[in-house]
Amino acid sequence: MILERFPRNPRKLKQLFHQILSNEITMKSGLERAKQRFVGPWNKGYVTGMRGILRKQKDRAETLKLGKWSSMEDLLFFSKRFRDLARDRMMGDSDRGYFASWADYVDFLSQPHSSDEEKV
Repeated sequence: MILERFPRNPRKLKQLFHQILSNEITMKSGLERAKQRFVGPWNKGYVTGMRGILRKQKDRAETLKLGKWSSMEDLLFFSKRFRDLARDRMMGDSDRGYFASWADYVDFLSQPHSSDEEKV
């Protein structure tokens, strides 16, 4: 089977990441798909960020919930900060991809999810 390989496609990576976070696909299969399909420094940085977020989420379910330690205001602050870092030309491609994954994660947290009221 010939795999489609993407040199840099943030939209498709974000879509894959959100599918994993929404439990539409498993973490293991999603990370394997990302590793096989998405090549290049930016993508590798994004996948590294995804892997770290997902492993932490697996260990602690509350990472997908707003609680006493976070608020919507905090999420908006971090979303902007991670987006700024993802666009910073002083950073390497890998670092920009890494911060883009965190920005996408925070965006996911700030959206309502019908499957779980505790997710924001």
